[in-house]
Amino acid sequence: MIRDAKAKYYLAAFQDLTNGDAIWSRLKHLGLIKSKNMDNKLLFSVDELNRFFSSPSSVVSTAPNDSVYFLGDSEYSDTKFYWKHIEPQHVVRALRGIKSEAVGEDGVAPKLIRLALPCVLPAITHIFNFCLETGVYSDL
Repeated sequence: MIRDAKAKYYLAAFQDLTNGDAIWSRLKHLGLIKSKNMDNKLLFSVDELNRFFSSPSSVVSTAPNDSVYFLGDSEYSDTKFYWKHIEPQHVVRALRGIKSEAVGEDGVAPKLIRLALPCVLPAITHIFNFCLETGVYSDL
């Protein structure tokens, strides 16, 4: 009964929220996540990042160093969003960090991906980098 009461309370608390900032604020207020003391603020709001990664017309430019990509013009600035190519070791580390064995929409269990990793690692790494470079993402 307690679990059901908590579930109803949390559903009601988040029912009217659509803004990412409001959702995170409510999570912190309810004590569901810890507030982090961040001296370094993000250069872009969560909503700006969501819009960029969800819009099919996102344009990503390459910097002079071919392994770095950013939003905006082709010259460096502290006000731009930068990232580097995802390396195979990053993919391996992320997969090792998955504790759940839940199967996703694709029907593939994390255990199967880990078993096949020696064969599929280059393809997975390429897919992640392609998505970042082009701003094109799967609908799934």
